[in-house]
Amino acid sequence: MKFIIFISVLLFCFSSFAFTVEQKIADPVLEKRAQKIFEDVRCVVCAGQSIADSDVELASDLRTLIRKKIESGASDKEIAQYLVDRYGEEILFLPPFKPSTIFLWFGPFLILFGGFMAVFLNSKNKRKNS
Repeated sequence: MKFIIFISVLLFCFSSFAFTVEQKIADPVLEKRAQKIFEDVRCVVCAGQSIADSDVELASDLRTLIRKKIESGASDKEIAQYLVDRYGEEILFLPPFKPSTIFLWFGPFLILFGGFMAVFLNSKNKRKNS
């Protein structure tokens, strides 16, 4: 029993190290810009979550990195390119528009159009057979 209490106290003591306070940018316009970038960057650890919503250490490090780059005068495109060079295009929620990603942009519309055409042709054939 003493061992369980000891482990519980030990875990409680070290759990405070999991939470870090991030240093925000003093200029509210730049901080708002940073927040917008955080929403557009995917957390590489969490599935389908932006770094703005993630509590993992890597997301915190990426937020700090983005803030430093903004303070040093980097543009949003430069920051995005840096992240893509380092982590790949998967880090961005919106993939860039280029020939290799054209299906990502137009694929859902093509599938939706194909579904409408299938329903239309099916209902047209049913009317002819009736």
